[in-house]
Amino acid sequence: MAPVRVADRVTLLPRGHRWALGGRSFVALGGAPSINRHLLAEDIDWWPSEVLLDEHVEAVITGGYADVMLTHDSPNAPYCTPAVAEILRRNADDNPMQWPEASLRYADEGLEKVTQAVMGVRPMFLAHGHFHVAGEGVVQLPGAAHKTTIWSLAARHDEGTVRVLDLHSLSKVTAE
Repeated sequence: MAPVRVADRVTLLPRGHRWALGGRSFVALGGAPSINRHLLAEDIDWWPSEVLLDEHVEAVITGGYADVMLTHDSPNAPYCTPAVAEILRRNADDNPMQWPEASLRYADEGLEKVTQAVMGVRPMFLAHGHFHVAGEGVVQLPGAAHKTTIWSLAARHDEGTVRVLDLHSLSKVTAE
């Protein structure tokens, strides 16, 4: 499957797609389980194809290292931003949204698959959405000779939804 350009600055990338930009290697791995699927209508608000399959994860791992990894879901704690780790902790301890146990398990499966893929790629930089919370963190992935910077992006028009990545330093571009 090839990337699909849907607007001047928007391209849909197939799972496991790899490319180079600005001297950096990239890999994309979209897909994430909707924890609220029990409240949604199948094929209208959520789709069974939203989840990562083992074959997607294996293909990304087989492709090896990439400098930058873009995912929809987050890796699991402790390999996530502090903001995502707090959401995961609250869901596990208090379950404030009162998600059904089956929904929590469904979401956990997605976290584990992304975590496996991240461990296989060991990127220097990872950005994801899904949790709709802005956050930044630096983690040490097992077996990696470098630390990994992780950004979790907020939702829609919230602060932290859009950021600019300096491809040379793999750090946030700030306004001067």
